[in-house]
Amino acid sequence: MRKFNKGVIYNLAWDDTALAPNWKTREINGYISDFQMKDVDNDGEEELVIAVVLPPEEGVEGIFSKKSRSNIHFFKIF
Repeated sequence: MRKFNKGVIYNLAWDDTALAPNWKTREINGYISDFQMKDVDNDGEEELVIAVVLPPEEGVEGIFSKKSRSNIHFFKIF
């Protein structure tokens, strides 16, 4: 089983020959379990919404134990 402790999400755009990076998020600690583009603040513009499972605290075994924590991150896309 592979374990992921951090991640980055890239936006890629086609430039007629290949995919090129358009923008990327900062490095996010934890396992990125899902993401969506949604208008979370109802302003007519979509934001990047990321669900992250954080590593368990010291002394707690397993990433999906009852002591695991999770966060939701929101990013404005400019």
